[in-house]
Amino acid sequence: MQNVRRRVYKDLTSRNKHLLKSNKNLLNKRNESLSNKELILLRKLLDLSSDLEMVYNIKKKLIDWYDYSLNYNQAVVIFDRWLLCCKVTSEFI
Repeated sequence: MQNVRRRVYKDLTSRNKHLLKSNKNLLNKRNESLSNKELILLRKLLDLSSDLEMVYNIKKKLIDWYDYSLNYNQAVVIFDRWLLCCKVTSEFI
């Protein structure tokens, strides 16, 4: 996530650089712990770059895997899907 954020940062306008830099911590927080104001800011950050949004969504899927796996077998299946998604996504980033 941070590598993509840094790469995206280099190509932004000064105003958007400030927006990203001053709110980069939102990219690391879980959605359920964000306030309404933070959710709006997060959406603005993700709108800055499709790559940033893609990596953020991968992070969310990993959190879902961790939170919703009921047993080892289910965890393996979901993790394998997550890995496949990461491999396909990394070809585009």
